[in-house]
Amino acid sequence: MTCLNPLNWIKAKGSQGRPPKKPKDDKKSESPKTDDKDKVDHNNSSQQEEKNAPNPYGKKGGPAHQAGVEKVIADIKAKGRDDVKVVEEYRVITPEGNSRYVDVAVIDSKGNPIGFHQVGKQNKTPQADGQPNPIARERRAINDINRTHPNVPVTFHPYN
Repeated sequence: MTCLNPLNWIKAKGSQGRPPKKPKDDKKSESPKTDDKDKVDHNNSSQQEEKNAPNPYGKKGGPAHQAGVEKVIADIKAKGRDDVKVVEEYRVITPEGNSRYVDVAVIDSKGNPIGFHQVGKQNKTPQADGQPNPIARERRAINDINRTHPNVPVTFHPYN
């Protein structure tokens, strides 16, 4: 006995308030046939070139960001301090165990960071004190760095 009315489900013998099962077809369902033109060749480099990568320049950022980093490094080196080392993409491990990479770190002769420099985009509206106002992603990175190294100053350098 098949009951199609939901109000009669309970009345159907053995249904226990569930909708009736659909009758099974005797034919086994065949998978749709695909043409060879629909198949994707993952080894074909021309198809891979067509895809747009979310970040084609990698973790070092785009050309404008990389130019900003190079400018910061040049400014630090121009100060003529021989007792410090300048490191790009300095790894910082947050209290949660995640990694952040500071764009430029100034390291003393003992291997301790003495200054961090973050290069990034800024909002159109500056902060109340006239300083650049980093976008949210940059603010989160700066906050993570400050929590990890509270005594090391972080300087933000906008590139837009």
